Amino acid sequence: DVVRDNLMEMSEMLEKDPRIIRVSAAQASAPAHYCLVRPMTSGGDCYGELIVDCKNYDSVLKAISGVRSQLREAFPQAYIRTRKYNFSVGTSHTVEVEFTGPDPAVLRSLSAQAEEIMKNCPYVDKYSVENNWRPTGKKYELAYNQFNAIRSGISRGDIGNALQAAGDGLPIGVIPDQDRMVMVNLMVRNQDGSRISNLDAVPVWSTLNIHVSDEDMGSILSSGKAASELKDKMFATVPLTSVADSIVLSQEESMVLRYNGRRAIEAECDPDPDNDCATAAKVVSSIRKDIESIELPEGYGLRWIGDMGIQNEAINNILKYIPLTLFLMLGILLFLFGTWKKVFLIIICFPFVICGITPSLLISGQPFTFMAIIGLIGLIGMMVKNAIVLVDEIGRLQKEEGYAPYNAVVEATVSRVRPVLMASLTTILGMVPLLGDPMYGSMAVCIMSGLTVGTMITLLLLPVLYTVLYHIKKA
Repeated sequence: DVVRDNLMEMSEMLEKDPRIIRVSAAQASAPAHYCLVRPMTSGGDCYGELIVDCKNYDSVLKAISGVRSQLREAFPQAYIRTRKYNFSVGTSHTVEVEFTGPDPAVLRSLSAQAEEIMKNCPYVDKYSVENNWRPTGKKYELAYNQFNAIRSGISRGDIGNALQAAGDGLPIGVIPDQDRMVMVNLMVRNQDGSRISNLDAVPVWSTLNIHVSDEDMGSILSSGKAASELKDKMFATVPLTSVADSIVLSQEESMVLRYNGRRAIEAECDPDPDNDCATAAKVVSSIRKDIESIELPEGYGLRWIGDMGIQNEAINNILKYIPLTLFLMLGILLFLFGTWKKVFLIIICFPFVICGITPSLLISGQPFTFMAIIGLIGLIGMMVKNAIVLVDEIGRLQKEEGYAPYNAVVEATVSRVRPVLMASLTTILGMVPLLGDPMYGSMAVCIMSGLTVGTMITLLLLPVLYTVLYHIKKA
């Protein structure tokens, strides 16, 4: 109830901000209609989540720091994190270190060492350092006295039912209430309605006695035996201490996560949002050596995950196919032109594209993200296509039209200006709507700048390189 009330207060507070359009609140987990593009958090009733929609991405960047400080100041008793909504399905923090092993106590110790290292890093937001396990919970351990329990007809399940009834209640059924079903709980209380505070006095009853024998039924009919006596016999109880030698309060793990069947705990943190120099890469580089130097017992493992880990894994999955792609591309070009000179001429132009991509990313302030790498790989195909058009035209003019080598280079370059420019221009203009997109903006900048410089290289540098490589001079 406290979490729910706090969520409602936070929602009302944030909706007063003119930069915020709407606020969606959820308790115990993420809203179901958002779960396909993010982690489906299961935090229990003590967990709440607010999804805040702003007018645009710039409003998000301006509002996120204000929302963070506003909520932390208004609700100091709550642990509050703010995060830009992204498509990272498997992670909750930017930097995560996972420890796996058999013993939960050892895993907590390893995580505590990693968390301490993270807190000492100048690029880490100290407030965000935590692990993904819940705090240990309390439990009662009863020493079950089997001999006394059998004499009383009490089973282990009966003790559990009695404790549950003495607590929040034992569910025994449901009743319909208009369009909903209401749970019915059996509660055992003192005569004044208060809870039983002394566990030793909790009454335990046996379900084995809830039946009427033929002898009892005959006694009621023949001798007038009181039904109340039969009821007392059927629902007789014994105190908990008569079937349990001891009751001890202890601690236990309320939730143990597993990865590939092994117990796993994650030490997590985020870069400091108030430090402009703090990035996920700097955090990982500053703490990697210390964390990897933590001594792991036999049977325990460590791996880096989080947003950085997922991004690196995705990049590696793409880059491992680059050699095969280049091999197929070289094979097709060699089959098309039949000479390594022309293949080399086409491939050598691509590195010059970096001269256009790097300044553009710096000027626009866009990072070289995973999507930018996708755009860079796509540029390879675009550059090769434009180069093939020009080189093939030079060869055609010499073979079919009988042009001299120098005139063929000039005429092919002039005649291919319009097709190459139109093909590049349409692609560049198609990327314009993506410039303001937070996810695809870096890819758009990469393709637009790379293709602009690549077109100039194709029309200006490629003919020069062709004449140099083939020793062509003006007649």
